[in-house]
Amino acid sequence: MKELSICIPTYNRAKEIILLLDSIPKNNHIELVICDDGSTDSTKEIVFKYIDKLNINYIYQQNAGRSVALKKAIENATGEYTILMDSDDYFLDGWYEILTQTILKAKEDYKNVNSFVFGTILVKNEKSHTNLPPENIITNFIALRADLNIKKDLKEVVKTDILKSCLYDVSDGIRRVPTSLLWSKVAQKTDCLCISKPIALKEYLPGGMTSKNLELKAQNPAPLLELYELLSNSNKYKSLRYRFRSMLLWGRYANHAKNINFNYVWQYLAYALGFSIFLLDKFRLFQRKFKS
Repeated sequence: MKELSICIPTYNRAKEIILLLDSIPKNNHIELVICDDGSTDSTKEIVFKYIDKLNINYIYQQNAGRSVALKKAIENATGEYTILMDSDDYFLDGWYEILTQTILKAKEDYKNVNSFVFGTILVKNEKSHTNLPPENIITNFIALRADLNIKKDLKEVVKTDILKSCLYDVSDGIRRVPTSLLWSKVAQKTDCLCISKPIALKEYLPGGMTSKNLELKAQNPAPLLELYELLSNSNKYKSLRYRFRSMLLWGRYANHAKNINFNYVWQYLAYALGFSIFLLDKFRLFQRKFKS
């Protein structure tokens, strides 16, 4: 068994994926699972140039969206642990030593910890910010955000069998499933150890999914309903503010959905309160369409 699987969904990022592949050392304990979501550029040719250096499992699928590609990559992971990387991310010098030393120490000192979270350097509009979790805190992926108020992207590493048991369903036509749904499901099963060191750089590029978030959320509300119902009912955190926010966001995306299942009494009130945010979403979407 490999020690680490690096799961990479990609679509038309031939130039960017070179930086990622160059940041991965030749190591028999690392495998790359790359799911190409129907790229029409030279992504395949670029990846195959690295076949002799890196252990790569390259999977090609017809364009179905990042969430489908990511799920397929995870399903094919065989390492003991898995980390997710977008094709426009890349690792920082010394990342693998930091990760392996952390895992080795955790196996000795924290027997019940099966996931980890590391820092990232975030780059947007040529401005960078180092985003770090607190050092050596044992928490879970939900409480990290809800109770410790850590925001923005980090780098999660999870035992592969646990990650696979938390995979989401992708219905036909669903093109966006928030990765936070995956992490929230993992949080229900295991704690994580926080390491306050950055191991990767993430750049938000023009035209990426982040720049189209509102449209994608409005068009794909079903996974968001699953996420915010889970967060609203979870016992893995304490923050009442975060719980109320999760309920309100459930109501927001319930208004975007065509078919709604009310499973809890609080959802009726959340649906009514979320209507005003839904109207604001519609207005913003109309503005964007008008400007384009």
